[in-house]
Amino acid sequence: MESPDSAERSHLDLPLKPVQPSDEDCCGNGCVPCVFDIYDEEVKIWERECKRIRRKVKQNSGDALSQGPPLSTSEYRQFQILSVTEDTADTHLYRLALPEDVSLGITTGQHMLVRGYIDGEPVTRQYTPVSDVNTEGYFELLIKLYPQGKLSKLVRTWKVGRLIDIRGPLGNFCYKANQHSQVYMLAAGTGIAPMAQVIQTVLSNPDDETILRLVYACRTYRDIHLKQRLNEWAGYWNFSVLYALSKEDCKTRSTVYRYGDAIHFGRITASLLSTEIAGHSQRSKKFLICGSKPFEQDMVEMLNHAVSQNLEYFRF
Repeated sequence: MESPDSAERSHLDLPLKPVQPSDEDCCGNGCVPCVFDIYDEEVKIWERECKRIRRKVKQNSGDALSQGPPLSTSEYRQFQILSVTEDTADTHLYRLALPEDVSLGITTGQHMLVRGYIDGEPVTRQYTPVSDVNTEGYFELLIKLYPQGKLSKLVRTWKVGRLIDIRGPLGNFCYKANQHSQVYMLAAGTGIAPMAQVIQTVLSNPDDETILRLVYACRTYRDIHLKQRLNEWAGYWNFSVLYALSKEDCKTRSTVYRYGDAIHFGRITASLLSTEIAGHSQRSKKFLICGSKPFEQDMVEMLNHAVSQNLEYFRF
């Protein structure tokens, strides 16, 4: 499909064609999906959207949601912001509305694409809902605002009542209760999002006896995301967390911590992982990893040295 000319676009209010990523935008690590895969999908969706507008059969969000699952992998649908809550200094929780008694319709660990327009240019980012997959009436996204982030520029303007373009679900992670006796979760920053889904899925199932251990890397104690929820989850017998704080100020060490929190001062190291895993060699283990690309690569390399048997892991 050829790009609509400016006159037609202005008359019909057609969206602009997505901008093709440059070679530098690809990290070369074989990510699934790659930025070029996402671009190809975005172009196909853009073509369908233009075609739909030309035929004058656009559906509003209420009609779309009432005809089937809230999300669609083939088109963007709009969801209204119900509330915006500060999580940390630069990160907020955005609660978006679903019809009453309706859940988002995703499986544990799946994510979605959020689309916005910056100076007329479409920008998309991937986010994993941090609300339980079975939650009805709403879902929540944890979004960090980066000083130079493209989408962050737009997200800073989001207010209650705003309609957000979202499509999905995406992702092929599969969780089965009691498949492994122990699941180690290695997360950094907002990489806690898919882990939050796994944690809630396990803890909400009384028949699931999987032991969950989260090793969570943050710069400081105040940068820990979803802290109140982590406190609550720590009350369950089969979940525990170790906070690895790489940039903590020594002066605050004894003044802000919650009693009982397990804290490691410094980065996650191969030695730390070896100590964590020691004593559980007979258990069936799975490792879940989510963070920046360098973080994920470091974790895999360290685990390969720390785990003697075949390593089973999943990178979100």
